[in-house]
Amino acid sequence: MSKKQKKSNIKFYIKIAIYVAILITGTLFSKPIVHFFTQMFKAETTTIQKVTKIGFEDIGELATESAYVTTVSVTDKSRKIFDITIPLTESKIIYSYDSIIKAGYNFNDIKWNIDNEKKTIKVSFPKMIIISNDLDEKSLKVYHEDESIFTNVTMKESNKARIKMKQKALKNALANGFEARARKNAEVIIKSFFKQQYKDYKYQIDWR
Repeated sequence: MSKKQKKSNIKFYIKIAIYVAILITGTLFSKPIVHFFTQMFKAETTTIQKVTKIGFEDIGELATESAYVTTVSVTDKSRKIFDITIPLTESKIIYSYDSIIKAGYNFNDIKWNIDNEKKTIKVSFPKMIIISNDLDEKSLKVYHEDESIFTNVTMKESNKARIKMKQKALKNALANGFEARARKNAEVIIKSFFKQQYKDYKYQIDWR
């Protein structure tokens, strides 16, 4: 047999081998065969659903009420001798700021108990906290400003006046139902969380 015939035979056998390989592969990966192996080695998945936490546990501090209170401050300063004001030494400034007060609760301290038999949810709230109490710098209004060159209002005195304004604003907000509104809004938020899973349950709210 010549070298040319040998090469021709080798090519022929290679073609047959490739054809057989393709045929076997097509058979193995046909839909019935694939389905058989898939069912044979199918992984089982088990899902267990259990409610372990209520969403508000991760909220932290949540503001449930805000108040905007305008406070007027009067700075009246003068130099005196024996309780008599020295002329041309009196400084008087009258101005106002809007205070922005936010209050709420630390939701990590909220305690609750669910009675599935009675279908009741008892929620115990912690004490309300003041989250922030700031003066709106853009809200400054000056009504009177007469400062003597002999009696200047110092930065320390000005800062004390600002602190008193914030304290007065908070006191005014609390006197006008600020905490009651914060509680009411907190109840609405809490009930909205529980309502997703406990639709027909009744609530008992306690305030510590």
